[in-house]
Amino acid sequence: ILHMAGLYTMDAFAEIAEEDLSRMLDVNLMGVYRVNKAFLPLVRKRGGRIIITASELAALDPLPFNGIYSMTKRALDAYARALSLELDLVGVRVVTLYPGAYGDGMTKGSLEAMERMLEKTKLYSDIAGRFRDVMLGELDTAKPPEELAARIFGICEKHRPRMRYFMNNSLKLRLFSALPIGVQAWALRLLLKGKTK
Repeated sequence: ILHMAGLYTMDAFAEIAEEDLSRMLDVNLMGVYRVNKAFLPLVRKRGGRIIITASELAALDPLPFNGIYSMTKRALDAYARALSLELDLVGVRVVTLYPGAYGDGMTKGSLEAMERMLEKTKLYSDIAGRFRDVMLGELDTAKPPEELAARIFGICEKHRPRMRYFMNNSLKLRLFSALPIGVQAWALRLLLKGKTK
């Protein structure tokens, strides 16, 4: 089983509609759970494996306006880690992927999601525009989706793949995530709001 589907949105926790948040959790977390539960007997019988795409953001501190997506993917990451330990006891390998930016539909979707947020936000109109500009700079590091597909194919062919794979992850995001939360907040204020008096 290869889990690559998911919903992406950019929004603020203070503004997102409850039904939109529920839908994200339903698809990004519960959808994976339901498929695995339904097909596990077949996977065990055929000696198959489960590959779950968590997200680079699942391993890092959430950023503003990406927190909703990060929350669903961090919950998925916790599920995948526990599932990998549980199913390893009965001979089923669970692999979790943490891909960074790839030039796929998710990348295009993130730009569209940012534009939708800019149209509807009441709290963050100026700040969200600056965040979009920062985000565009990060998307310049996107690699071709064929590279991701080749890596996944290679993992599928391995007799005993590792349980976790990190691919094309952003060094800048990793370093930012390593900072104390207060320093992160200060840096974001400086970057997105400008210097305050």
